[in-house]
Amino acid sequence: MRSPPGFECDARLGLVMPIGLVSPFREILAWYLPAGVLFLLVKSLREAFEESIKATLDRFFGHIVRADPYALFGTIDQRGLRPPGWLPLPERVDLAGVDEAECRAQTERAFLLVNRAWARQDPMAAREVVATQSWVVLSALIDESRRYRRTGIPTVGLEIAAGRVLRSGFFDGQEAITTRFDVRCADPATSCEQDWTFVRPRDGSWLVAAVEPVEEGGRPPGSDGRLERT
Repeated sequence: MRSPPGFECDARLGLVMPIGLVSPFREILAWYLPAGVLFLLVKSLREAFEESIKATLDRFFGHIVRADPYALFGTIDQRGLRPPGWLPLPERVDLAGVDEAECRAQTERAFLLVNRAWARQDPMAAREVVATQSWVVLSALIDESRRYRRTGIPTVGLEIAAGRVLRSGFFDGQEAITTRFDVRCADPATSCEQDWTFVRPRDGSWLVAAVEPVEEGGRPPGSDGRLERT
């Protein structure tokens, strides 16, 4: 077997050595070269094994991540959405010219789009149905969720089982209503109540202003008229 240029075969050590390399450097190289190759081989095998384990765990947890309370927007664990300076509407004031059917259709659509944006971890999916200040907060919540390496989590069978208007009035000079939704979802299995407040700019559509989770048998945090600070 011919050696590469600048190298020669050392018959005593059974290795290819640089020409001119003398003892004891030949013996040192004869020891460290196989050890180095073995080290690199073990290291590469270990990294491949770790990657394989990681991929297996990712696939495994990908099947159970739907139990994550963050899968559905507005739960007690997720804490809801409130713009800066948010205070719940204090009472019910009759609003003139509100088309109840149109209002119901727009608010339910907004509910679904916000949850779709949360599931996809994509705030732009709900931009058209969320008021500007609240959309900024929603984007920040999604960014925070992403830092926990959450990815898109589909929701199955999400629906509003029932809804009723709790309060109406004005917020920042806009017409506003607070509707309590009875939320049902098959996967992740969820049954809860949430208070969604919508505002309507002049001659515009109803937009999400706040989402408040409701504790079982209770009222949403901050509903006593005081600003809840987090």
